[in-house]
Amino acid sequence: MKPIVSRSLLATALIPVALLTAPPASAAAPDDVTATVAVSGHTVYVTIDNRLPITLGCSAYPRHGTGSYSGFDYVEPGGTKTFRLYEYAEVQGGVKVVGTRLADGAYDIQWRCQDARDIGLPSGTPPASGEWGTIPVAEYPAQPIAVSVPAAGPDGPDLPGTGATGSLDNLFGS
Repeated sequence: MKPIVSRSLLATALIPVALLTAPPASAAAPDDVTATVAVSGHTVYVTIDNRLPITLGCSAYPRHGTGSYSGFDYVEPGGTKTFRLYEYAEVQGGVKVVGTRLADGAYDIQWRCQDARDIGLPSGTPPASGEWGTIPVAEYPAQPIAVSVPAAGPDGPDLPGTGATGSLDNLFGS
């Protein structure tokens, strides 16, 4: 009788542990990660809503524009994060933020989020939990978000906690 009781207690003790672990990638859905865009003057903000139990690394950039604009930040499990797009230039030893204003025009904002554990892995490495966004290889594809610049209002301010170079510090290791 003692072994049966021990096995039953062990099985009962393991149930809460199983409930606390992150669901497999197959349990993810397209609407677990969504993006919205807001424009103030010539400033573009991207907000990512992460409904997953994992940290994501997310980037965004405008398509059909001139210049090199991008934004990047990490989004905590179950969290929401807003970052702005910055214009950057490649310089010796890295990149430098050279502006925050997008030129007048129409843009399709592209975005991509992936499990933060996958960032920096060699090309061809299978993703841990999938990819979301507008990139063609995303497991959970979305449509680009069309915006017009300038929009009503003044150019927007830097976001709290992003500093003078915004979230590009995370992406390029500055």
